[in-house]
Amino acid sequence: MELAKNVINWLVSISSVLAVGFIIWGSIVIMTAGASPERANEGKKIITTAVIGLVIVLAAWLILGTIIQIVTGSPSALPWTKIKCTL
Repeated sequence: MELAKNVINWLVSISSVLAVGFIIWGSIVIMTAGASPERANEGKKIITTAVIGLVIVLAAWLILGTIIQIVTGSPSALPWTKIKCTL
């Protein structure tokens, strides 16, 4: 369970960095669009996709954290990143 927790936290960290990178890239595309509405829409689409992806990753992190907490029997008062297995 500790390994699973570490892998999940690492993936969430990497996906957060990637999402910020894509948001920056989308912003640059919008800023360099000039008078091209297609290019501005492309930038908006990049930003929207990055935000939706980040929301999906964080929701999955929350769901998996709850499952790990239930499986290990950790008290709910603690954050799930601190596993205390009672089995």
